[in-house]
Amino acid sequence: DIYWHFVILSGLKTDRYVKGFDFKPDNNRIVHHAFIKIDKTNSSRKLDEAGGGVGFDGMVSEGNAVMPDGHFTSWQQGREPKLMEKGASWLLPANSDVVFQLHMKSTGKKERIKSKIGLYFADEKPTKYFKKINLTRRDFKIPANEKAFKLRESFTLAEPAHLRAVMPHAHYLGKAIDAKIIYPDGRVENVLHIPNWDPAWQSEYVFKDPIPLPRGATLIGEISYDNSKDNYRNPNPNPIEVSYGTTIKDEMFEVAFQLFTNQQTQLDKISGQIDEYNKNVFLNATKFQIEQDPNNADEWCFLGQVYLSNGAYSQAYKSLKKSIDLDPDNAKSYYYLGLYYRFTEDPSRAEYNFIKAIKIDNNNAKAHGNLGFIYIEKKRYNKSKLHFQRALEINPHDEIARKKIQALERNGF
Repeated sequence: DIYWHFVILSGLKTDRYVKGFDFKPDNNRIVHHAFIKIDKTNSSRKLDEAGGGVGFDGMVSEGNAVMPDGHFTSWQQGREPKLMEKGASWLLPANSDVVFQLHMKSTGKKERIKSKIGLYFADEKPTKYFKKINLTRRDFKIPANEKAFKLRESFTLAEPAHLRAVMPHAHYLGKAIDAKIIYPDGRVENVLHIPNWDPAWQSEYVFKDPIPLPRGATLIGEISYDNSKDNYRNPNPNPIEVSYGTTIKDEMFEVAFQLFTNQQTQLDKISGQIDEYNKNVFLNATKFQIEQDPNNADEWCFLGQVYLSNGAYSQAYKSLKKSIDLDPDNAKSYYYLGLYYRFTEDPSRAEYNFIKAIKIDNNNAKAHGNLGFIYIEKKRYNKSKLHFQRALEINPHDEIARKKIQALERNGF
């Protein structure tokens, strides 16, 4: 499996709104799927340029490219272009870059790839507020020869919303997929049933009319798996235990629901719920990965990040120190340890760790930005300005760094 990022400069001088896209992989033999992302920081462009070739490697992007919030912008075999209805477009900022990450399968010989993407622009700004909740698990193992292994996840809405679409995802062991709604009165509605999942034909399922969901409605995602010889799609003719992963021989559990509200305040409350849900997913997944590979410094670093975001500072410190013990050159671990010391009000140790981070990776804009704030607190204004300037150089869209530089210059620095 090969994961490769291709960066396209949009060349847009003004913000535009996108109502749909058409992705053509060019070589269907090798392209498994593609994620369409937007990078308004130019960080992906810098990674592209640094590689000396076309694009850059990685299953997870090291840049700041993200999928438009609340929208399905991925391509899988069988997906056709779909245009969003009026008022449901997403923002493509001026001067941003379009990044698509291709998951490609090796054929054992040299292959040509020339993928294309077309964007359909809308004339008006969106009038609906969109969010996705991806019901997922990353902490499972499917036993060998298990014909009916089932995973289930749920999410209860704290505010009313509308359900526009559902998009499930599994690999070759996936058998049956269901998406359901349990209403507050106990009524159950099965809004999507796929009795015989085929990973070669994936897409989002858009409802003819959005389904109104009252406060207290529960979204359910269920997938059953067949890890036996009877499953002719099983990539292992002699079945073995299979766990979560992104390669075609691993397995995944995802049932994503696309929601929208008519009020920003309603979306904000649902977004907060989704953030908490995702934190628990990442926490459980990272603990699971560490159980499988206790010496993985990156997983310990990620666990530290999750604990930091949860405010569990003691656990964050232990996890980040463990990551550094395993890999003393892990720049991210020093950066997050610096954040830990900022959060616990120890600026000197925070400064030390941010400096360690940028000595290893001088393109860590966030570490430079944090040093800028620390040096303001220490009244070392010229040094503060230098770090804010470096942060802005790395990320030209960093408005905080820009405003801090302007404020320092107004005061004669």
